[in-house]
Amino acid sequence: MRSARVRSAALASTLGVLALGVLALGVLALLPARARAVRAVLPTSATLEVEATAATPDPDLPAEVMLRMVRTRRLAFLRCYDLALRAHPSLGSGEIAMGVVVAAGGASSTASVTRDGLGEREVSDCAVRVVQGFRFNPGPRAPARFEVRLRYERVRPHSNPR
Repeated sequence: MRSARVRSAALASTLGVLALGVLALGVLALLPARARAVRAVLPTSATLEVEATAATPDPDLPAEVMLRMVRTRRLAFLRCYDLALRAHPSLGSGEIAMGVVVAAGGASSTASVTRDGLGEREVSDCAVRVVQGFRFNPGPRAPARFEVRLRYERVRPHSNPR
Protein backbone atom coordinates (compact mmCIF):
# COMPACT_ATOMS: atom_id res chain seq x y z
CA MET A 1 0.00 0.00 0.00
CA ARG A 2 2.80 2.40 0.97
CA SER A 3 4.77 1.68 -2.20
CA ALA A 4 1.67 2.43 -4.31
CA ARG A 5 1.38 5.83 -2.58
CA VAL A 6 5.07 6.52 -3.14
CA ARG A 7 4.78 5.52 -6.81
CA SER A 8 1.64 7.64 -7.15
CA ALA A 9 3.36 10.65 -5.54
CA ALA A 10 6.44 10.14 -7.73
CA LEU A 11 4.26 9.92 -10.84
CA ALA A 12 2.35 13.07 -9.86
CA SER A 13 5.62 14.86 -9.21
CA THR A 14 7.01 13.75 -12.57
CA LEU A 15 3.83 14.82 -14.36
CA GLY A 16 3.97 18.17 -12.59
CA VAL A 17 7.56 18.73 -13.72
CA LEU A 18 6.65 17.71 -17.27
CA ALA A 19 3.66 20.07 -17.25
CA LEU A 20 5.87 22.93 -16.09
CA GLY A 21 8.38 22.08 -18.79
CA VAL A 22 5.70 22.11 -21.48
CA LEU A 23 4.35 25.38 -20.11
CA ALA A 24 7.85 26.89 -20.11
CA LEU A 25 8.42 25.78 -23.70
CA GLY A 26 5.11 27.33 -24.69
CA VAL A 27 6.05 30.59 -23.02
CA LEU A 28 9.47 30.55 -24.64
CA ALA A 29 7.86 29.95 -28.02
CA LEU A 30 5.74 33.06 -27.49
CA LEU A 31 8.61 35.33 -26.48
CA PRO A 32 9.85 36.28 -29.93
CA ALA A 33 6.35 37.31 -31.02
CA ARG A 34 5.87 39.24 -27.79
CA ALA A 35 9.22 40.96 -28.21
CA ARG A 36 8.24 42.01 -31.74
CA ALA A 37 4.92 43.34 -30.45
CA VAL A 38 6.61 45.39 -27.73
CA ARG A 39 9.19 46.76 -30.16
CA ALA A 40 6.41 47.82 -32.53
CA VAL A 41 4.57 49.66 -29.75
CA LEU A 42 7.51 51.56 -28.30
CA PRO A 43 8.08 54.72 -30.32
CA THR A 44 11.64 55.73 -31.01
CA SER A 45 11.35 58.30 -33.78
CA ALA A 46 10.66 61.44 -31.71
CA THR A 47 11.00 62.98 -28.31
CA LEU A 48 8.05 64.76 -26.75
CA GLU A 49 7.80 67.72 -24.42
CA VAL A 50 4.39 68.48 -22.95
CA GLU A 51 2.83 71.51 -21.32
CA ALA A 52 -0.62 72.12 -19.90
CA THR A 53 -1.91 75.46 -18.70
CA ALA A 54 -5.31 76.37 -17.34
CA ALA A 55 -7.17 78.85 -19.53
CA THR A 56 -9.69 79.23 -16.71
CA PRO A 57 -8.12 78.36 -13.33
CA ASP A 58 -10.25 75.87 -11.44
CA PRO A 59 -9.50 74.72 -7.88
CA ASP A 60 -11.29 71.42 -8.58
CA LEU A 61 -9.01 70.58 -11.49
CA PRO A 62 -5.64 72.40 -11.39
CA ALA A 63 -3.34 72.50 -14.40
CA GLU A 64 -0.93 70.10 -12.64
CA VAL A 65 -3.57 67.36 -12.80
CA MET A 66 -4.05 67.89 -16.54
CA LEU A 67 -0.27 67.90 -17.03
CA ARG A 68 0.04 64.63 -15.12
CA MET A 69 -2.69 63.10 -17.31
CA VAL A 70 -0.92 64.24 -20.49
CA ARG A 71 2.39 62.82 -19.23
CA THR A 72 0.82 59.45 -18.44
CA ARG A 73 -0.44 59.27 -22.04
CA ARG A 74 2.95 60.24 -23.46
CA LEU A 75 3.41 56.95 -25.33
CA ALA A 76 0.01 57.33 -26.99
CA PHE A 77 0.98 60.80 -28.23
CA LEU A 78 4.32 59.49 -29.51
CA ARG A 79 2.50 56.64 -31.22
CA CYS A 80 0.46 59.25 -33.13
CA TYR A 81 3.71 60.70 -34.47
CA ASP A 82 5.18 57.30 -35.33
CA LEU A 83 2.12 56.22 -37.29
CA ALA A 84 2.16 59.42 -39.33
CA LEU A 85 5.91 59.08 -39.88
CA ARG A 86 5.38 55.72 -41.56
CA ALA A 87 3.06 57.32 -44.10
CA HIS A 88 5.12 60.54 -44.41
CA PRO A 89 8.85 59.81 -43.92
CA SER A 90 9.76 63.48 -44.33
CA LEU A 91 7.73 64.48 -41.25
CA GLY A 92 9.78 66.90 -39.18
CA SER A 93 9.60 68.51 -35.76
CA GLY A 94 6.94 70.87 -34.52
CA GLU A 95 4.34 71.77 -31.92
CA ILE A 96 0.65 71.04 -31.66
CA ALA A 97 -1.51 73.16 -29.35
CA MET A 98 -4.98 72.03 -28.35
CA GLY A 99 -7.81 73.67 -26.51
CA VAL A 100 -9.39 71.19 -24.10
CA VAL A 101 -12.63 71.55 -22.16
CA VAL A 102 -13.21 69.14 -19.29
CA ALA A 103 -16.92 68.79 -18.57
CA ALA A 104 -18.40 69.09 -15.10
CA GLY A 105 -18.50 65.31 -14.71
CA GLY A 106 -14.79 64.83 -15.43
CA ALA A 107 -14.98 63.71 -19.06
CA SER A 108 -12.90 65.54 -21.65
CA SER A 109 -15.87 66.87 -23.57
CA THR A 110 -14.12 68.75 -26.35
CA ALA A 111 -10.61 69.00 -27.69
CA SER A 112 -9.61 70.91 -30.78
CA VAL A 113 -6.35 71.88 -32.43
CA THR A 114 -5.64 75.59 -32.07
CA ARG A 115 -2.17 75.53 -33.68
CA ASP A 116 -0.50 72.82 -35.76
CA GLY A 117 3.20 73.46 -36.22
CA LEU A 118 3.79 69.96 -37.57
CA GLY A 119 1.52 70.45 -40.54
CA GLU A 120 0.40 66.83 -40.48
CA ARG A 121 -3.29 66.48 -39.73
CA GLU A 122 -2.93 62.76 -39.03
CA VAL A 123 -0.83 63.52 -35.91
CA SER A 124 -3.09 66.28 -34.63
CA ASP A 125 -6.29 64.26 -35.19
CA CYS A 126 -4.77 61.32 -33.34
CA ALA A 127 -3.65 63.58 -30.46
CA VAL A 128 -7.19 64.99 -30.20
CA ARG A 129 -8.57 61.44 -29.95
CA VAL A 130 -6.12 60.67 -27.14
CA VAL A 131 -7.19 63.78 -25.21
CA GLN A 132 -10.88 63.04 -25.77
CA GLY A 133 -10.32 59.79 -23.89
CA PHE A 134 -9.22 61.58 -20.71
CA ARG A 135 -11.41 61.04 -17.62
CA PHE A 136 -10.91 62.87 -14.34
CA ASN A 137 -12.31 61.54 -11.10
CA PRO A 138 -13.39 63.63 -9.35
CA GLY A 139 -14.14 66.08 -12.12
CA PRO A 140 -14.59 69.82 -11.81
CA ARG A 141 -17.95 71.23 -10.70
CA ALA A 142 -17.98 73.54 -13.73
CA PRO A 143 -16.34 73.07 -17.14
CA ALA A 144 -12.59 73.72 -17.02
CA ARG A 145 -10.57 74.96 -19.99
CA PHE A 146 -6.94 74.10 -20.69
CA GLU A 147 -4.34 74.54 -23.37
CA VAL A 148 -2.22 71.47 -24.00
CA ARG A 149 0.98 71.80 -26.04
CA LEU A 150 2.88 68.87 -27.49
CA ARG A 151 6.35 69.56 -28.91
CA TYR A 152 7.64 66.75 -31.11
CA GLU A 153 11.34 66.67 -31.91
CA ARG A 154 12.29 64.24 -34.67
CA VAL A 155 15.06 61.82 -33.72
CA ARG A 156 17.11 60.71 -36.70
CA PRO A 157 18.60 57.21 -36.51
CA HIS A 158 22.35 57.05 -36.19
CA SER A 159 24.17 55.72 -39.22
CA ASN A 160 27.04 53.35 -38.63
CA PRO A 161 29.79 53.86 -41.22
CA ARG A 162 31.49 50.63 -42.19
